[in-house]
Amino acid sequence: MSSVASPQIVVIAALSNHRVLGLNGRMPWHLPPDLQHFKHTTMGCRMVMGHTTFAGFGGRLLPGREHVVLSRHPLVSVNPALRYLSSFEAAIDFSQCPPLLAETRTDQIFVIGGAQIYTLALSHPKVRTLILTHINLNTEGDAFFPPLGREWHITEQSPLASYQGLGYQFITYER
Repeated sequence: MSSVASPQIVVIAALSNHRVLGLNGRMPWHLPPDLQHFKHTTMGCRMVMGHTTFAGFGGRLLPGREHVVLSRHPLVSVNPALRYLSSFEAAIDFSQCPPLLAETRTDQIFVIGGAQIYTLALSHPKVRTLILTHINLNTEGDAFFPPLGREWHITEQSPLASYQGLGYQFITYER
């Protein structure tokens, strides 16, 4: 088998009011229900991320998922669950390759950040789905999710929920 069917490329992100993604390389909130949602949604799939997002994991891999890290200076990894690539377009091309791990699903690939990678993803025609956690929090930030154009429409949304007084909602957009 030399290639797989074209997977759905999905952006997944958590953002607070004013599209804040992070501050000083970290999310400026702690929301376990969102972390559980992220884990459940991405488990068994390939994830594409920038090197800063990967560094935010402390250099460790999230279990049960393939990691494709975009870097201007890609490294070679001996870990079968980790691949370095030099561009978002290379990651899109790589999405056609067979999985690195036997248990990896090939129907979806998740773009998990950071801000520069989200900007590239939203401008790419193969990215047609966003799964966003909207967090009702006004906070400082230095990394922001790109503005959504009029082509994005809500197709699914969870009821408003709260965790320790922090309101949030999971919303899926399609174009």
